Amino acid sequence: MMKILSMYRAHIIMGLTFFLFNACVKESNVGSGLLTDDQLLSHTFVDTVSIQAITLEMDSFNTTGLSKVALGEINDADFGLSSAGFVSEINLPGNNFTFGSDAVIDSVVFTLKYIDVYGDEGQEHLISVSQLDEPLNDTLSYYSDNNVTATVVLGDTLVSFNSEDSITGPDGIENNILAIKLNSELADQIMSVDGGLELAADDAFHDYLKGIKVNIVSGGLAVDQGSMARFSLHDPDSRIIVYYTSNASSLSAEFPINSSAKSYIFADYDYSSMALVENQLLDTLSNFDQYALSGIGGVKTRLSFPFINELQGQSLAIAKAQLVLPKGRTSSVFENPSEIWIQNISTTLYTASSDENFYYIDITEYLQQVILNEQSSNYLDLVISDYFENISRTIINGPLNEEPLKLSIDFTEF
Repeated sequence: MMKILSMYRAHIIMGLTFFLFNACVKESNVGSGLLTDDQLLSHTFVDTVSIQAITLEMDSFNTTGLSKVALGEINDADFGLSSAGFVSEINLPGNNFTFGSDAVIDSVVFTLKYIDVYGDEGQEHLISVSQLDEPLNDTLSYYSDNNVTATVVLGDTLVSFNSEDSITGPDGIENNILAIKLNSELADQIMSVDGGLELAADDAFHDYLKGIKVNIVSGGLAVDQGSMARFSLHDPDSRIIVYYTSNASSLSAEFPINSSAKSYIFADYDYSSMALVENQLLDTLSNFDQYALSGIGGVKTRLSFPFINELQGQSLAIAKAQLVLPKGRTSSVFENPSEIWIQNISTTLYTASSDENFYYIDITEYLQQVILNEQSSNYLDLVISDYFENISRTIINGPLNEEPLKLSIDFTEF
C-alpha cells in the first residue's frame, strides 16, 4: 500500500498532497453507501484527484425518426435563450383515401400526446404550424441544427403547455393532449386531389403535401421564464384530424404521424452574455468552479484524468471507481434532470444515479480498462440523460469549487 501512496505523491506533489490527505480522511463518506466500510479499511482509497474539465458545445447529431420530440422556448439565467421544434411528414388515413364528392370541411385540429413539461406550465407560447416548401429526402439524415423552409402557415395558436389537458376527440375524451387549431388550407389541398394518385399511398402523399414544421414564435421572454414540452410523436393521439360533413353526417379523418412518417427535432441556443457558458467555451485550458450541461445539441462537460495513465503496469485492480458530482443549481422553475450520462463510451461500462445533492457515475470498468491499456478514450463526456431528446439542463461543481467534483477510487493489488 505504501508503494501505491508514494506513486500518487510523486505525481500530484505540486499542490494536491494536502487535498488528497483531506479527501481520504474527511470526505470519504461523500455519497455514503458507494463504498463499504470493509472496502475503505482493506484497500487504498483515493478521493479528489487531478481532474481537468472543459465545456464544449455538443456537435449536431442525427435526430431523424425519434419517437419523442421537443417544442418550446426558455430564457434561462445561466444558459441564455434556447428553443426547440420539429419537422414531420403526415400519413394518410389509408391507401386510396377519399372524402367523397359532397364533403364539406368543418374544422382541422392538430393534436400531440404529452410526455412531460419542463419549466413553467403557465407560460404562454405562440406555436406556428406551417407547410414545408420541399419534401423531406428519404435518403438523408436530418440533424439538430438543420433548418428547412416552410412558408405556408397552417395555424398560429397561443397556448401554455399543460400535460393534464384533454380534448373531446373522435373517440371521446382524450387525456394529456395538446390541441392546435389549423386553418382549412391543408384540408383544402387534400380535397382538391380527392380520388387522385396523390392520395393513393403515403409516398405519393408526402411528395404532394410534403410535411409540416412546428416551432415557437419567439415571445421576448424575461429571464427565468419559459417552458418546453416533450411529446410522443408516434402515439395514435398525435395526428391531424379533419372534421367534415358528408351526406348530412358528421365525420372525421385522422392523418397520423407514426414511425413511417419521417421526422426530426431541431434546436437553437444563444449563449451571448451568459458568463457561465460563454467564458468556458472561449477558455478550454482553465478549470472553473461550475460547469453547465443541457440537452438537444446544447453543452457538455469533458473530464480527463491525467494521472490515470501513470497507473499502467502497476499491478493494480480497481474495486470501485465512482464520479461524485455535486449539483450546483437550484431553480424553482427549471428542475435538474434525474441522471447524467457519459456520451463517448459504451453505456455498458458505467451506471448512473443521483440523490438530492449529487450525481453518481460508476466508471469502475472504464478506469480498469485504461489501466490495462485496453481503452483508447482518455476523457469522459458528461451529458444530460437522453440528451438527444431531453429538454432539461443542470450545473455541476467543477474542480475549483469549495465542494468540487470527485473521483473516488478503491484500489487493490494483485
